[in-house]
Amino acid sequence: MKTGVNFMIAGAILLGFCSAGDAQCPQICDNNANTALGNSALSNNTGSNNTAVGNSALAENTVGFDNTALGNDALRNNITGTLNTAVGSRALASNTLRRNNTATGIDAMGVRRGRS
Repeated sequence: MKTGVNFMIAGAILLGFCSAGDAQCPQICDNNANTALGNSALSNNTGSNNTAVGNSALAENTVGFDNTALGNDALRNNITGTLNTAVGSRALASNTLRRNNTATGIDAMGVRRGRS
């Protein structure tokens, strides 16, 4: 039983809790190997192999692929950037086109524009 409790605690920490005003935490699992959990996460996506966890994570992504965003607004403005990893609130939030970036921490690499 202790293991089950540990998994429940770990899941609650990793995924966070929906606020009392939220009826649901939206989630996406599609045929293009995209996974999203959070309000507006991957909301404009047509790309593939993307993972977004957090409010507005990868929200503006359209055709970018192989991106991972974990945190509130992480990679939020990414449009066509590929192979990016952002961990932390607003990490790589302004990245639009760049690729092959890794940012860890709050506001890490917050302003990234143009081509790599």
